[in-house]
Amino acid sequence: MPLGELFLSAFIQILFQQLASGLLVTFTQRERIDTHRKKWSQNLDFIQAVLDDAEDKQLTDQHVKVWLEGLRDLFYDLEDILDEITTLALIQRHKGVLPRTSLFRKLIPTCTGLLPGSIASNYRMMSKIKEISNRFDEIVKQRNGLKLENNLGGHSNRLVTRLPSTSLNEPHIYGRDKDKEAMRKLLIVTDDSGESKDLNMLQVSLQQELSKSKFLIVLDDLWNEDYEKWNTLCLPFQYGQPGSRIIVTTRLGHVASKVGSVPAYHMNLLTDGDCLSLLAHHAKRSIDADPDIREIGTCYRLDEKVNTNEEYRVPEKTRHASFLRHEFEVFTKFRAFKQVQGLRTFIPMPVQNSHVWPPFYLSNKILLELLPELHRLRVLSLSGYSITELPSIICKLFHLRCHRQ
Repeated sequence: MPLGELFLSAFIQILFQQLASGLLVTFTQRERIDTHRKKWSQNLDFIQAVLDDAEDKQLTDQHVKVWLEGLRDLFYDLEDILDEITTLALIQRHKGVLPRTSLFRKLIPTCTGLLPGSIASNYRMMSKIKEISNRFDEIVKQRNGLKLENNLGGHSNRLVTRLPSTSLNEPHIYGRDKDKEAMRKLLIVTDDSGESKDLNMLQVSLQQELSKSKFLIVLDDLWNEDYEKWNTLCLPFQYGQPGSRIIVTTRLGHVASKVGSVPAYHMNLLTDGDCLSLLAHHAKRSIDADPDIREIGTCYRLDEKVNTNEEYRVPEKTRHASFLRHEFEVFTKFRAFKQVQGLRTFIPMPVQNSHVWPPFYLSNKILLELLPELHRLRVLSLSGYSITELPSIICKLFHLRCHRQ
């Protein structure tokens, strides 16, 4: 199953659970918005029914791919509004009750006055609810136009076939020059004994064919962990000419340790630059001529720059962000995040320089002008920064689940 499908399928299940929660149902009925909740649940059913077919067709149909991207954004926004509604329901249930921890009251001393009211008096939330309903209707309407087929059998009935391999070389390889040289050195290592003690006879006919010349056999993506089966498979290969080799690729370290006669060579992850080059190649676009290619994805990391006062360019659809610490953090560095409406995570990276130790210092402008604008923020870390009191306006971050100070 494709990774994107795993993500969307899991997302749908989370949304179904939220929509069916007793607290949410009771609250939406009391607030007279239950028709929206029911319609959202019904539309999720329609979408779930065609998700498999959409994931298959996105590889060849650009319209389906765009539809899935819009669906993902809608799911994020739906989850956010459901969280806001649930928060309102909880506050109404426990009105006036705040955590009694001294740290909470010390950092945010005046949260009581910022608690939200009912949905009926919340024009922004009602507008958002109606907007999501309209977007849902449009997504379902587009589904019909894309001629997506219902998945009647479920995931278990899908046949995923792998294309046969080809002997033609891939003309564009990125980030693997060192790996190619390492593999070449492994292959030219000679065996002083002139024979391999790991190989035994299994099929005489195959033995006779292999014994006529030197061979190189590649067993790609090996998963089987049974050593006896591996040993049986290798029996005919012992009669190859000196210099014959077998290469095994696997994603499992313990499989490599069972089948290898030399230490396994581990392939490292591609660098960000190599990933972008590979992406640009398949997208038939240039990184330099088309900077939007860098905006694909939902995660963003502020890398080190010589001038820490320099403003960064952050993709608008970024959902998660991290940054390298400096002793003094200035507002200019983070200004662009004010335009990122869907940001969910905002955390500093661990300090790896042994000469740099906390405390670090954060501009008050970041606390007063930036954080209140990050309405969808769920994870926030200010760990290591010298802060005596958080501004009370931070209480408006209803989605905040995890805060480290």
